[in-house]
Amino acid sequence: MKQIKVIRMAKVKIQKFVLGSLETNCYLVYDEVSKESVIIDPGAGPEILSDALKDLDIKMKYIINTHGHADHIFSNAHLKEIYPDTKLVIHANDESFLSDSSKNLSIFLGYNVTSPAADILIKEGDELSFSGHTFEIIETPGHTMGSICLLLDNQSLFTGDTLFLGSIGCTDFEHSSSSAMANSLKKLKELSQNLTIHPGHGPDSTMGFEVKTNPFI
Repeated sequence: MKQIKVIRMAKVKIQKFVLGSLETNCYLVYDEVSKESVIIDPGAGPEILSDALKDLDIKMKYIINTHGHADHIFSNAHLKEIYPDTKLVIHANDESFLSDSSKNLSIFLGYNVTSPAADILIKEGDELSFSGHTFEIIETPGHTMGSICLLLDNQSLFTGDTLFLGSIGCTDFEHSSSSAMANSLKKLKELSQNLTIHPGHGPDSTMGFEVKTNPFI
């Protein structure tokens, strides 16, 4: 596990953890003053995450899954046990992935990942706020039909497995769609070119760089 750089954005810190054999990016986003926080895609490193949260004296508000695959929901149960008042958030179209090891693909990796039920089911245009900061929900089906991106304060975009540096998430799973992915990429292309992109795997990028260089866009 590599713990990557901490990014400062006004009073917001974004801390990235690279977790598990699939090197999934998990993001801890928190307000430096209030310590209220959101964790995005808690992957296969439950003790690593919980230790980091305790060290920072974090007040967890939301666990947000950008989609329902096992490497993005692995530590949901562990974190909900420690922070029972935390709201677990996922798109309605991927809700069933939380309890189905076939849909979330963990069964094909040789283990069985399940998650507590979602507390909040989100859709296009919904907002999740913490300590004066806001995530806007952008539906980006393709990799899964419930995939979302999270736009934070119109500055940072957490893209899950929709958009990577120079690439995109695969669409050859049972619950994927290449045509839906194409439409989602068109939607993202219209966003501000100044956005910093925090993907589900690999290094950060910017929307402007992806529009200019990513062959899928």
